[in-house]
Amino acid sequence: MLEMEMKYSIFQADIKGLKNDLNLIKTSVNENLQAERQNDEPLTQELEQSRETIASLENELEMLKESERTTEDQIENLKVINEDLDTQLTVTRAKLNEVLQKLSSLEVELENKRHCCEELEGTCLELQLQLESITSNQHSQENENQEGLLRTGMEITRASVKLAECEKTILKLGNQLKALGSARQLSVVDKVLSIADTKNKKSKPRSSLLDQMISEDNSEVKHLQSPKTKVESKLEANATQVGTPEASLGTKNETKSAKAGTLVIVPIKKRGGGIGLLRKLLLRRKKGSSNSTSIYFGK
Repeated sequence: MLEMEMKYSIFQADIKGLKNDLNLIKTSVNENLQAERQNDEPLTQELEQSRETIASLENELEMLKESERTTEDQIENLKVINEDLDTQLTVTRAKLNEVLQKLSSLEVELENKRHCCEELEGTCLELQLQLESITSNQHSQENENQEGLLRTGMEITRASVKLAECEKTILKLGNQLKALGSARQLSVVDKVLSIADTKNKKSKPRSSLLDQMISEDNSEVKHLQSPKTKVESKLEANATQVGTPEASLGTKNETKSAKAGTLVIVPIKKRGGGIGLLRKLLLRRKKGSSNSTSIYFGK
């Protein structure tokens, strides 16, 4: 019995020791847990901040994806616009090539017309030279050469009409070149038109050029007359009423009295002086033609 009590007291002492150890362990564990909780608070805050940062980054990523889709759509639209512009550029180049071809053909035609006008001017001057040489001997051969003079005058008239038609065509082609050409080509056309206008003024009529040359040689006229005044004065001084070829075969008086005939411009009857004057005029025309050709092709 005594032994039982001793064992019981020993067990009680062991139990108390174990309880004390357990309390110490619990206290230590609580202290450690409290310390761990205090250490976990900054980590928890960092975790929350990280979650917020992740959410904002996800939003930015969505915005970037949306912006990328918008940019891709814009790129597609730009590609379509670029293709349309390429098509328009191709069509415009084709039209430009057609216009350049038309312009080249018009320039060739204009050059041909200009050469034709120069040839007609030369023909007119040569015919007037022939007419001047014929009229120098008119006192002795007036009745025999009357029909030749009439034919020569008719040839001069026809050549003048052809010259006027060619100059009209040149002006028309020049206007077409103005509508088709570029700025540089327009300046060339303006120079060509100015040359054509100058030639037109020189050819209305040839008698005005003769009057101008006479006035320059004599140095008696300070101001040039207008083309209309020159024509009227020359017609009054040097023009005669010549009848039709049938009427010209009649007598001299019948020829002079014929009213319904063809008007032929006959220069003033000068022996030697008129021929030299026309030769001087022909040389001046050739010199002006060479200068205009060099200006035209120089551009």
